[in-house]
Amino acid sequence: MRRNLLLALACLLFFSGCEPSYFVDVRLESSHPWERASGRQFWYTLVHTGTSGLEMNNIPIGVHDIRLAVPRSRTVIFAAYPLGTGFPVGGGMTTGTSEGPILLTSLEGPLGNMLLQVAKQWPAVVSHIDFDRLSDAVRQADERMLCIDWNRVAASIVNGTLGESSIQSIETRTVELRDIPEGSWVSESPMIRSFTLYGKDTVTLDSLPPGMIRFVNLQGRMELRVLVPDDETEAPFWYIAPLDPLLAISDPAYHDLIRSADDFP
Repeated sequence: MRRNLLLALACLLFFSGCEPSYFVDVRLESSHPWERASGRQFWYTLVHTGTSGLEMNNIPIGVHDIRLAVPRSRTVIFAAYPLGTGFPVGGGMTTGTSEGPILLTSLEGPLGNMLLQVAKQWPAVVSHIDFDRLSDAVRQADERMLCIDWNRVAASIVNGTLGESSIQSIETRTVELRDIPEGSWVSESPMIRSFTLYGKDTVTLDSLPPGMIRFVNLQGRMELRVLVPDDETEAPFWYIAPLDPLLAISDPAYHDLIRSADDFP
């Protein structure tokens, strides 16, 4: 009887050690710039590298902490996108366990986003990256962790040649905006300044990286999208889009959404 009990206990310990995943707590950075400006909280789409590819969870309005099952013995990458498509907060945990919650920040958002893009096709390669070391190297190249040649970094990861020389900052652009509707325009990235226009003023934005940069004018119920091409010979351009429905709906409708977050487990 005693022998059978010891055998059962040994089997339990063996299989427990072979569990493919364990739980970690993930916490989103305190608030998005548009949340602070509008007084409204957002929902987020959280993507991370799982045991069988990328996994996605929708985090309801007002929720900033979530517990997730993640793979053992590999690096796990996270990125959470406000309103599903916005400038992400990101982070990662290097192979092994981690003490305390994994904090996702806007500073590491672009890095997390790039690694998830690579993981779509090469998950095994990303699972062996030393995330903390890579993050430190990116920050040394650009303290905003924004103006990096991400294509070069991604290619080095896939080719197995990732090193200090793989991480290089890129030339930023200065963009002059004319004929923008007046008002206060709030950037979605804490690393890119917001601005206020009066009348027919012109605004100059310095040190912009390639890609789309968005601003909202809550009083005018408008979103400004500035597109900076990768090709330096191409001129940046901008256009006005409507606000996201969460920012455009009435206060009663918004509070109904807030109450629905109570159903989140």
